[in-house]
Amino acid sequence: MSKKVLDLEKGNSYLTEKVKALENTTKDQQFCSRNSTIEIRNVPIKDNETLDDLVSVVTGIGKIIGENITRADLRDLRRVPGKQGGAKTNSG
Repeated sequence: MSKKVLDLEKGNSYLTEKVKALENTTKDQQFCSRNSTIEIRNVPIKDNETLDDLVSVVTGIGKIIGENITRADLRDLRRVPGKQGGAKTNSG
């Protein structure tokens, strides 16, 4: 019985360390993800908006600020839900 308890304690210790390591990995990934995120607000929603429309908005903003942004520069482009009851614009 004593050996079983020791084995369980050892297993529990291993799993606790593994969970800590996974939590740290998750925090690191979230930090890196936020590092490459840009939020653009108050862009009017176009009827039947496509990904190409959003790419056009972002590349157009790039031209205005003097940055050459290409589609290849964009890893993930999407609208996120806005506040309820707000105007018909969302972050993109």
